[in-house]
Amino acid sequence: MKRLLLSLTTLCLFSSLGAELYVPNRYVELGVEASAGASNNLYGASDILTETITIDLKKIAGSLGRNGFVIDAFADTNAFFNLNLGTKFRLGLFANVSGSAFVGVGKEFFEVLADGWDFGETKEFSATAYGDLFVNVGASFHTTIKEKYGITIIPTYVMPVAYADDASAKVDFFTDESGPMKASAEASFALHTAFDLEDFSYDDIMTTKISDLVTKGGFDLGFSVERPTIKSLDVGVYGRIPIIPGRLNYKTTRTMTATFTEDNLIQRITDGEDFDYEYDEGDTEYSKSTKYVFRPLRLGLEAAWHPFGNWCVFRPKVGLAVRHPYSKKAIFYPEYALDANITLFKVLGFQFGTAYEDRIFVQRAGIMLNARIFQIDVKALFRSEDFINSFRFAGAGAYVGLRVGF
Repeated sequence: MKRLLLSLTTLCLFSSLGAELYVPNRYVELGVEASAGASNNLYGASDILTETITIDLKKIAGSLGRNGFVIDAFADTNAFFNLNLGTKFRLGLFANVSGSAFVGVGKEFFEVLADGWDFGETKEFSATAYGDLFVNVGASFHTTIKEKYGITIIPTYVMPVAYADDASAKVDFFTDESGPMKASAEASFALHTAFDLEDFSYDDIMTTKISDLVTKGGFDLGFSVERPTIKSLDVGVYGRIPIIPGRLNYKTTRTMTATFTEDNLIQRITDGEDFDYEYDEGDTEYSKSTKYVFRPLRLGLEAAWHPFGNWCVFRPKVGLAVRHPYSKKAIFYPEYALDANITLFKVLGFQFGTAYEDRIFVQRAGIMLNARIFQIDVKALFRSEDFINSFRFAGAGAYVGLRVGF
């Protein structure tokens, strides 16, 4: 993977230096934007909004990918100020809050429900989850070198609020042809936080809690390098490199267990009697434990092609991302996007696009109204971990942005 990252970086630097991929509409502007969404990879809107809901276990098991049944969610808010004094000097300041969550139930669970299992055979199912919440503040600076190379640098101070990558669940089943059945389940989670949740109080959140957050932040560096190649095509390389990790000094854990044993399962079902089981919800434990946290690493190529003029722009993007970088739990995955932007008289705009970002397929459509002193953007998002289900409304989201200035 190191060679792959090095090769991609070298290719980016030597083949796609660029400028003016994104042209600002105002000299000075203030803005806020927010987006949120959630999805699953199994049920589309047409599967749920029907008079009769049909559950075909064999079909479900066959349609799931290696991640099994996935539920994801995200939310992002951003406030910014931009000063655009030509291509030589552009300065931006921003602050944002972003969070995400991902839960996956193993495909084996649905395969057993569909096909059953043999007597004397032990079956194991698993589930995993992760999530994060960050507060970020930073700046961006853009300039042009030699009249054609556009360079943007984005240093960001990253303050993790909460982080979970150790949540898991495991279930074991065993049956015997004479009737006995045994089952056990265990679920555990570890939540790393900037604050001690054991004595958490909203009364002092603006004093000691904020201090805990601000003093434990990390640093990453975003960048883009762009240049025009031909009259209608601008290309560039972009990246976000985590450099210094943020720290979370508090840990909250809990382990829950359940066991079920039945000597004569068939007789119990025949008699209609209740099943006996034991359940232990466990104790919540609080401790001090340092967790070093990075935001995902990203490297990629992007372009802006305007074959008919600036009113019609196609924006392809392809890259590589790494969640939990620099760790044994690192997850490598590709990312891509292809958007078409159509702007009429620089006032009314439309956007249509498809993307694979943060391991989720996204289809999006939006509208933009630019009245010079203010601009509003609205987008509808359709999402899913499964490509086909992203078109079947298995998940949805929205984006709203507002800019004011001159």
